Parts: sequence; C-alpha cells; structure tokens
Amino acid sequence: MASQSTYNMSNGASQNGRGKHGAAPAKKKTHRIVVVLLILVIAVCLAGAGFGVYSMLNTTQQIQSAQNEEQLTPTIPDDVSQPSQKLADNPIDFDELAKQNEDIYAWLFVPGTNVNHAILQRPGDNTFYLEHDEHKQESELGAVFTEDFNTTDFQDAVTMVYGHNIKDGLVFSTLHYFEDEQFFKDNDKFYIYMPGHIYTYTIVSAFTTDDRHVLYRYGYFQTYDQLRAFEKEVLDPHSIQQNTRAVDLDDSSKLVVLSTCNSGALEEGRYLVCGVRTDDQPTN
Repeated sequence: MASQSTYNMSNGASQNGRGKHGAAPAKKKTHRIVVVLLILVIAVCLAGAGFGVYSMLNTTQQIQSAQNEEQLTPTIPDDVSQPSQKLADNPIDFDELAKQNEDIYAWLFVPGTNVNHAILQRPGDNTFYLEHDEHKQESELGAVFTEDFNTTDFQDAVTMVYGHNIKDGLVFSTLHYFEDEQFFKDNDKFYIYMPGHIYTYTIVSAFTTDDRHVLYRYGYFQTYDQLRAFEKEVLDPHSIQQNTRAVDLDDSSKLVVLSTCNSGALEEGRYLVCGVRTDDQPTN
C-alpha cells in the first residue's frame, strides 16, 4: 500500500510538473507572438491610413492650386478667331527722312495736283521753312510746314499746313486747280502719311479769304464758339471764289487746312483747301 501511494504521489507530482513546466509555457509564447503581430498589423494599417490621408490632402491642394492658376490665366475660346488681316505697308520711309532732316514728321499727297511733299515743323522758329527747303537749305521755294501752334500728330481740331504759291506748278501752286468746279467735283480726297497711319481727308471746301492769320483770327480755337465760327466759314465761305461739298462736321471732327497765297487780282489774300478726316488706316 505504501509503495502504491508513493507511486501515486510521485505520478501526481510528475503530472503537476508537466502542468507547470510543459505545455503551458509554449502557449504563452505563441500568445505573445500573436499580440506582437497584431500590433504590427495595426501600426502598418495606421501608417497606411495616415499616408492615404496625406495623399488625399496633398492631391486636394494640388487640384485647388491648379484651379486657382487656371482662374489667373485667361484662355481664348476655340470659337474666337485670331485677327488675320495684316497691316498695310506705309509707302513713306520716315526713318530715312529723319536722317535727312529731323523736322520732317509727315507726308502730304493731294491726287490730281503736284502736291506730294514732306511736312515739317521747326519748334521755336515758325518762319524758317518760308525760306528754307526740306534739306534746310536756303530756297525761295521754302517747304511745306506747320507752325508750332499745332501739334505734330494731327489731333488738333484744326491744323494749318502752309506752302508757297510758286510758278511752274511747284509747292502748293497746283492747289489752285480746286478753283475749277469740275476739278473740285472729281477730286475729293487728300492724304497725310505718318509713322503708323495713313489719314484720309475728304475735301469740304476750297475758297479765297483775306490774308489774316487763321489761327490768330479765331483765337487758336480755345473755345467752342471760335471753332464753330470757323467751321461755319469752312462749310459756307463768304467768298466769290469758292467750291463746297456737303459734309457734316461735329465735335470730333479733325480739320486740316492747306493754305497758300492767292493768284492774280486776289494775290494779297490766301487760298484755303479744307479737308476733314474720314479714315485712319493703321500701317506697319
């Protein structure tokens, strides 16, 4: 009996020992590994989620930035065609003319006459081109010029252009062709060329007047009343020698008056050919 009891005790002790130091430690180790793996998986998921959020935010910012940039950069709709018409070539080489004389700033052409001349202005000396040609050489022919009372862009309400009435059809002498009624009817335009522009003028009237300085007589057109008074004279001259054309004038009208001496019995006065700008063609 005693030995069996001892055996049972020993056997029980041996079984209890297996319970403490046998299968139980392996299960605990496995449990730890699982926990660590779960922690790693959760960390990876959290990191992935964070990256996803960052990527989403970064993409949203990029889209917003692109939208903002698009708003700041206007685009041309497909249905809007680009201008294809080229500017006309200007037949006058003003760069070359400026090398000859810096006072040259425009060119006048009157079809049907011999008037095809440079226009000059010498600031501070309004009489210089009465006795000097376009090369600044002394000459009885003088040159075609404006006074410095006028600007050199033909934007004044009235611009006076002067030239001598010389024999043999020189300078402004052939402006007197406009005394002929039929010639006046057949020739209704003159042209002024400038860098970047060709101005067309429709001839309103051509008539004789006294020798008073037009700009001075009308107070240099500092008031509307002075301008209206001159426009009235242009449209309906008080002159025996006159030809007129029905043309409307208004507050925006730009008049150019070609002025020369009279001929014959009226040579003490002036002969005026008056045109109003009716076209402005941009050029190269």
